Amino acid sequence: MTEPQPTTTSQLSHNADALLGPGVAERLTDTFERHAAQSQGGMEFSVYRAGEPVIELRAGVAGKRADTSARVWDERTLAVFFSGTKGLVATIAAKAAGEGLLDVEAPVAHYWPEFAAAGKETVSVAQVLSHTVGLPYVDPDPSLDADYRPRADEAQWAFLDSRKMASILAQQAPLWEPGTKVAYHAVTYGYLMSEIILRATGRSVAQWLHEDLAQPFGLDLHLGLPAEDEDRVAPIIQAPGYSISTYLKNDPTRRAVIDRMYASLLAPTLPMNTRAFHAAEISAGGGMGTAAAMAKLYTAGHARPTRRGNRCTRGHGERTADPIGWTRCPQRSAPALRSRFRTHRPDWHLWARRSSLRALWCWREPARSLARGGVRVLIPEQRDAHGERRPAGQGSAAGARRAVR
Repeated sequence: MTEPQPTTTSQLSHNADALLGPGVAERLTDTFERHAAQSQGGMEFSVYRAGEPVIELRAGVAGKRADTSARVWDERTLAVFFSGTKGLVATIAAKAAGEGLLDVEAPVAHYWPEFAAAGKETVSVAQVLSHTVGLPYVDPDPSLDADYRPRADEAQWAFLDSRKMASILAQQAPLWEPGTKVAYHAVTYGYLMSEIILRATGRSVAQWLHEDLAQPFGLDLHLGLPAEDEDRVAPIIQAPGYSISTYLKNDPTRRAVIDRMYASLLAPTLPMNTRAFHAAEISAGGGMGTAAAMAKLYTAGHARPTRRGNRCTRGHGERTADPIGWTRCPQRSAPALRSRFRTHRPDWHLWARRSSLRALWCWREPARSLARGGVRVLIPEQRDAHGERRPAGQGSAAGARRAVR
């Protein structure tokens, strides 16, 4: 008997074709349905633009399709984000930097003195964020045995203790000179950034996510899932013969590094399906939520704001209080900044969020509400000889050029 195909539930904006292009929504839906038909469980896809949903697709069940008791994948179903969690952590780091609580160019040891051990005293927060610090796995890892396989006893869950793992990393020597090589820090990114953010700001990544992102924007995002939401989680179904980074099968040296990186997370027992994993603060891969929540988060600040006193109007017309504080930079500062960030589009404008001596920069294309941005110390606060703050823009060109290194 042929197994019935999953039904796709779709919600399209009335102007989806205008926003995405003619026929794009239809092609997305066809592609989604093809993947859903090949899956053993369920899936969800969401596109937001300027804070508004454009297309949302769901299909299958939260479990195995062969299980008649599995519930339909709906708008309340939560999925483990795995490395999508890193984007949430980077967003929090950007927010902390914008508030003057975290300097990404500062040494990690400035916030976390123990991290200076084993020659890491000059390692910067930026090197941790950019996966160049040279600590791709924990050594020794208390959750693994002598053969670097998950332990069979309770010690197998040691990798869920972020602070314990961070304390080991603090004493560990990098595999290479930090900043000279790039290698994905699949799990250690979370241990390191959780500790840095906690020490720099006094709040955990989970607190930042809940208090500064999930609650204010009404997002169904979690790090450390409450027990009452556990029944909403869709279990991960591992495909037969699954293996990670198969392109390294003929490179035993790099293969060994990958295997140590993922050993605890990809144990045969599938820890990501346990309550213990869902409740922990695994900032590299333990975030949970819906596709719609993730899409909405990344579009929340992408509409171009316009100053009106102490309020702003966003590009889609919603007039809101201005908690973010975006300021359009003067055109005369643009050449230096365009050169620094390798863009020469004259129709793109630079907006910056100023906070103390730091700024978040973001290029915005007015016609399409597109953006590219990042965290950088760019635009020093300008003051005159009497210590009074200058109006926005005075002296910004020279200051921006001095700050671009």
